[in-house]
Amino acid sequence: VVIKSVSAAHHAGLLAHAIPHARIVLILRNPLAQVASRINGIKTGQFEMKGIDFDRRLLALPQAKAYNIDEQALSAMSLAERLAWEWAISNERAIDELAGNPRSFVLRYVDLANDPLSVSRKLFDFAGLPWAHETEAFIAKSTTREGRGYYTVLKDGRGNNESWRTILSEQEITAIANIMRASKCGSVT
Repeated sequence: VVIKSVSAAHHAGLLAHAIPHARIVLILRNPLAQVASRINGIKTGQFEMKGIDFDRRLLALPQAKAYNIDEQALSAMSLAERLAWEWAISNERAIDELAGNPRSFVLRYVDLANDPLSVSRKLFDFAGLPWAHETEAFIAKSTTREGRGYYTVLKDGRGNNESWRTILSEQEITAIANIMRASKCGSVT
């Protein structure tokens, strides 16, 4: 069974507890790239603004409380800052809950994008899955060309690691970087 989510990292500990034999892989995307992608999705009409802003359910988490993130704090923030805090709180929760769990693997997306074959082999080993020639061929094919669509699996991730620089303003980059410096999980990326 494989469960993939781009919005429920903060439930990783719950999944690990609910499915004790499962392997959990948490892929941490660069927060600048994550925020830029969401802002770009809004600008290009891929996402509606409604529902794409900060997930207010996260306000109840201890990680949000530790940083004094509440409705009042959110109302004073830019969209980029709210999305950066959402990334930080959600991923910090996941990292905290998976700490010490031998069935969990925390991975930086940039490492996977820069060396997809080697990192994929490590993931297969971690998951106890056999490596096959077809797997290697698919990884080689799917990571060296661009597919169409916002959520395509055909993507050369190496070229996307810095695309946030053309989407975010200098002010947004500085604000996100400051949030990452304040967050425990910001140093992971």
